[in-house]
Amino acid sequence: THTFPLTHGNNPITACVTCHPSTTSAYTCFSCHEHTAANMAEKHKEERDYSPTNCANCHADGRD
Repeated sequence: THTFPLTHGNNPITACVTCHPSTTSAYTCFSCHEHTAANMAEKHKEERDYSPTNCANCHADGRD
């Protein structure tokens, strides 16, 4: 089941590989967003269980 909106942002996602470059069970937000691992780690330093590969755990609908 895909819970993340495929119309995220102003650009509808039309290819699975946009977010899932290696397998459908792994994803990245870095393909479209200009984040770096270091910037995101700093921004989320107070968040428990933060990982740059689990954004949807807290941002399930793609929002802050």
